[in-house]
Amino acid sequence: MLGDVAVSTSSGDIRFFYEEEPDSCKLVYQSNSGEAQIHWTGLHYEVRNENKVRGTKAEGEFQLTAETSSGDLKVG
Repeated sequence: MLGDVAVSTSSGDIRFFYEEEPDSCKLVYQSNSGEAQIHWTGLHYEVRNENKVRGTKAEGEFQLTAETSSGDLKVG
């Protein structure tokens, strides 16, 4: 990741794929009806439940924010 990323959708899934995992990032996900699949090593979760995730990897240099009304998040 070279900067912050923010994405939102009312209906539909959000997917983020990188050739290399970011070394330092913060992840924030919120959904009314959806779930998250996060495949990053070293992510320390502050909140992790069915439709809300918040976590930090290393210093959290960049932030990935994803919001859906009805949709899943997949990060890998």
